[in-house]
Amino acid sequence: MIDMLYGAVALLALVLVIALVVLFVVMKRGANDDVIDEFTALADHVNDMGEAHTRGQERLERGLRGDIAETARVSRMESQSGFAQFHQTLTTQLASTSNVQNAQFAAFAQQFAQQSQQVREDQQRAQALRQFDDAAFRPVIRGERAAARRSACDARDAAQGYRLEQRREARRNAPYRRRKTSRDTGITLG
Repeated sequence: MIDMLYGAVALLALVLVIALVVLFVVMKRGANDDVIDEFTALADHVNDMGEAHTRGQERLERGLRGDIAETARVSRMESQSGFAQFHQTLTTQLASTSNVQNAQFAAFAQQFAQQSQQVREDQQRAQALRQFDDAAFRPVIRGERAAARRSACDARDAAQGYRLEQRREARRNAPYRRRKTSRDTGITLG
């Protein structure tokens, strides 16, 4: 389209140059009235062509503006449609995600409540077992400690008695020991 415009301007310039050349030639030969009339007619024709070209160019500009405006309008409508569809899709996806998360939170809350109840029950059982252990086995443990002490004392006494008996037996079975006298050392030892 712009090439067409440049072509029209070039054609107009060419016609103008031809008209100037013809004018120059006519003036050089000695202008007569017929030549001047022809030149005036040619100049009017060139002016008419220039005006026609200007009107054509204005029509072309109006057409281009209208096409650009229509293209922009269509582009805006397509963009609005695309954004509306994107908005609808995004809203649907967010609602779906929200529903899934709510279901997961509800399941988690239910599982947490069950585990919390289980922990409370386990704590109650542990407390009951501690109380039972304290009540049932404390006397047994105390009795075992006393019995262990008695047993340790009995074992100690038995060991001491056994050592004492071993010494006595060793003295009885020992060969006669001679008593040291002063003759051996000069002092009587007993």
